[in-house]
Amino acid sequence: FLQRFRAAASPRKSKRCGANVTVAHESILRLYKRVKSHTKRVFSRVTSDVKNDLGATRMLIWTGSPQCSSNSFLFLDRDGIINRDNPNYIKHWNEVELYEDALEALRWLRERGVAVVLISNQSGLGRGIITWEDFWEIHGRTVAAIREKGGDLMAAFYCPHRPDEGCACRKPAPGMILTASRLFCIP
Repeated sequence: FLQRFRAAASPRKSKRCGANVTVAHESILRLYKRVKSHTKRVFSRVTSDVKNDLGATRMLIWTGSPQCSSNSFLFLDRDGIINRDNPNYIKHWNEVELYEDALEALRWLRERGVAVVLISNQSGLGRGIITWEDFWEIHGRTVAAIREKGGDLMAAFYCPHRPDEGCACRKPAPGMILTASRLFCIP
């Protein structure tokens, strides 16, 4: 996904309608750098014991759009990408600090027809650190802030499991991405 995102975010000339348009935006490049840094940390822990049985996976799924008309998709994490991460978990809305450049980038992506899917581990739920009410308030207000700035999310997938539960949806396992791909027919 990083190669496709890097290609989409890199300055290049568009060949549509013979136009000479530069398709780059400073905020999307900053978001890309943050995604790249975060992805290295998350996916450096990939192991060979990823489960193939996604039928037993229970994850939280929110859809903002019943169907997608886009051919371009971007999977993003929430904490550390859209908002500042907190090692002690983000437990209440007043602890959320959204990155302004991420909100600009999400607007830029929506304007160009890229559907954004959020995938996020939220083990604070499984640990009992975050209440369900606070979790959904954080989610709802984050989506509202993204939309207020002109961006949007097609869907959000959350894994509420603790790392010791061995689920197939917790990143770096591919469960959330595979489920989103099946649900929205993403190739």
